[in-house]
Amino acid sequence: MKKWGLGLLIILGLGGVGCGLATHLLPNLPWLWLTSLSTYWIILVAGGAVLALIALVSLIQLNRRDQSVEASRFEANEVYRADNIDIRSRVRDLLHRAWGRPLLAVLLGALPLILIHVPVHYFLRPFQQLSEAIGNPIRELLGSTTDFRIGWAMLLAGILPDFAPSLNLFLSSILGLIILVFSTILIFQPMRVSRAGYFLRLLYGKKPSPLEVFSCFTSGYLRALSGMAYYLFWLFIWTLLAWAAPIAIYGGGITLINLFPEQLNAHLMILLPSLVGFTIAWWILFVFLWINRWLAYSFTPCVLASQQRLPSRQAVRASRTMMRGKKLRTLGLWLSFLYYFLPAIAAAILLPLVAPLSQVFGFTEFLTLSLQRFFWIVLIVNQLLWFYVLPNAYGSFYAFYLECKREFRENHPDRLRILGVQSRENE
Repeated sequence: MKKWGLGLLIILGLGGVGCGLATHLLPNLPWLWLTSLSTYWIILVAGGAVLALIALVSLIQLNRRDQSVEASRFEANEVYRADNIDIRSRVRDLLHRAWGRPLLAVLLGALPLILIHVPVHYFLRPFQQLSEAIGNPIRELLGSTTDFRIGWAMLLAGILPDFAPSLNLFLSSILGLIILVFSTILIFQPMRVSRAGYFLRLLYGKKPSPLEVFSCFTSGYLRALSGMAYYLFWLFIWTLLAWAAPIAIYGGGITLINLFPEQLNAHLMILLPSLVGFTIAWWILFVFLWINRWLAYSFTPCVLASQQRLPSRQAVRASRTMMRGKKLRTLGLWLSFLYYFLPAIAAAILLPLVAPLSQVFGFTEFLTLSLQRFFWIVLIVNQLLWFYVLPNAYGSFYAFYLECKREFRENHPDRLRILGVQSRENE
């Protein structure tokens, strides 16, 4: 009965939040009993949020048990060769008894990056300035083109030689980009290793402190930094092949055509579509290869956290070896958490369609505005599920790593040196 009562309090609290937001965002409501509450919308939102939060914390405390009993399942052979559904179910059972501490660990792990990235994006606006430096000249050139009957490839071929990005905006974005890159490499990537270590200890039945997500900034910092930097190096190489290479191919082809106009103009109708087709084919191929490599290297933080005797540069190789034949299953594991956000996905799809549909079906202005605000509220409120999904998603991924590690040790005992182990008895 206590759980049912706390659940009702959570529903009442969320109802108060919804009523308060409705009376503030939709002041012309036809329902008089809600309109009369518009003066107290702040009290409704704050009081409902506090009530729901207190009831939620009480429900978590009521459901909490000794997590070591549940976590010991991950040390038994029943996890071995478990499918994704079984892994998610076991992790959910584990975190159901101890959800607050893993959530706090995830939030603490993201806190340094948020504290750095938010001010950089707000004050320096590197990506916005970079987009303006490149996009404004393109829009000006496209706007000055009057003959839109020609193909888009020929249009780009005509404007590309005159394209000149804004140097001032480009240079002003450099500082922000440098801060973002170095904070990601020096802070966030090593913290991925300590976050993996936290969850692995949790799955092994221990009770690590959430502050252990900062343990990488101790004696093991250089090892975590070098291993993750090597991981980023290879990912960067594949990123260049997937994104920079097709741009260079297309730009080089257009430049070559413009250098020899007399010789190549006769074949322009063949050369341009061929160049465009080859560029698109290259991009599609290497985007799929990039996804393949990203999945292959995704165990790198786990290997660095669990195999302390393995040299840091070998972690990428170990991840690639253990991930063979399991990439699609890993991708399916991550994508399986999308169903939590089906309301937000549906709202994001329907939101741009409200205005056109209102013209087609003759919706009133009030109904159109109400639908738009409703979809925005669904889109925003649904994001609160990240607080529940993130610990489960990370826990399931690290449990999947433990399963792959056991399978590798069972099937390839002669190759354990890849994990920094000479024999099974030594680990």
